Amino acid sequence: MTENPDAQVVAALKEAGSDISKPHQVEFVFDVAETSVDGLASALEVLELDICIYAPVPDNHTEQAFEVVAHKTMLLDVAELNHLSAQFEAIAAQHQASYNGWGAEIVD
Repeated sequence: MTENPDAQVVAALKEAGSDISKPHQVEFVFDVAETSVDGLASALEVLELDICIYAPVPDNHTEQAFEVVAHKTMLLDVAELNHLSAQFEAIAAQHQASYNGWGAEIVD
């Protein structure tokens, strides 16, 4: 059985010295085509997340995706992270985007 990816990230942060009993600024990352950026951002804003949108660096060889990063300050509760990840996968699918997971800085 594959281990829970959210639990793996929490364990890695803890192993790196992060105090998981304290709130963390979590970044949830999505890739999306330009035509779907606004819809994805709107869907995430409804969840009261702070959103940053990054345009791709122009490349003549490939069509590149925009990166949308949603921020939330929260405790690293695996059950809540599992719920959010499932929710973000569904939102991404609705907007022809991909959810690339989450990360957080180490908190002392």
